Amino acid sequence: MWVYNSINTDENCLRPCLIVKLLHLPNNGPPPKCMLNKCLNCDEVSSGPLLQKVAGRSRRRSGLLSEIIRDCDSIYPIAQRSTCPFTPEVASPSGLFVSSI
Repeated sequence: MWVYNSINTDENCLRPCLIVKLLHLPNNGPPPKCMLNKCLNCDEVSSGPLLQKVAGRSRRRSGLLSEIIRDCDSIYPIAQRSTCPFTPEVASPSGLFVSSI
């Protein structure tokens, strides 16, 4: 799916993306609207809907922020917690556990 998304974006958005890249334009316009640049907007319109339907995880669905400013309502809030309990022991390069104290 991600390969299709990249190919589709290349086919549909090459011109606006080249202009954005060559001119080093920012991802977003000024606040308060922070509109996407023409490249990101093209990708959002041409590849976004199908990607959102079938891709499963995406940065926004995973609650991950990126360099693209998004409306907070479009980013899923996920409470993160450590999956590893704290222990004073640390794995050594040899694979043996040694005390960190």
